[in-house]
Order: sequence, then C-alpha cells, then structure tokens
Amino acid sequence: MTNRISQLAKEHAILLAILLVGLALRIYGIYFDYPGVNFIWDEHYHISYILKVADAFDAMTTQRPYRSPMFKETAVAEIQTLSGSQFHPNVVRALVELHRESRI
Repeated sequence: MTNRISQLAKEHAILLAILLVGLALRIYGIYFDYPGVNFIWDEHYHISYILKVADAFDAMTTQRPYRSPMFKETAVAEIQTLSGSQFHPNVVRALVELHRESRI
C-alpha cells in the first residue's frame, strides 16, 4: 500500500469509529422502554443494543476498586430482570443463550 492509500484507510477507519460511537451514544443512555421513543429492532441500532448489554455484563463480572465481581450466573439473571426495559429483549436472549452454551 502506498502512503496515501494507507493514510486514507486510517482516516476512514477513524471516521467509521466516530460514526459507530456516535450511533451507540445516540441510544446508549436511553432505556429500551424510554417513554415517547419507539425503538425498533433495526440494523442501525443493533450495535448500540449489543454494546449496552455487553458493557453491563462486563461491569458486573469484572473486579472493580469498590466491589468484587459477580458470578456470571448472577449477572445474567440481573440483566434478564431488565429485559424489555433497560435492555433489548433480543440481545438479552442472545446473552442467555451464550451463557447456557458456556460461551461466555
């Protein structure tokens, strides 16, 4: 690759990352059942829904300075209680299936 092509690839990767982060932040802070917002299972939002569940699971199951990690079973159960309100049900079902198959 020439330096110019390499530079363009880097610039586009950065732009893509910025776009993905922007899209994720667009709904990341909003609960799935946020009043007045009609969330749909749409390809534009998949990454945000997935990131939200993944971030919650990671936060619950890793060591923090202020607390010990939860067992994975406990974290999955906690996320399940919030399915349909804070988290998209399709993503929660996928997490449950991954856990059932011992893939996480």
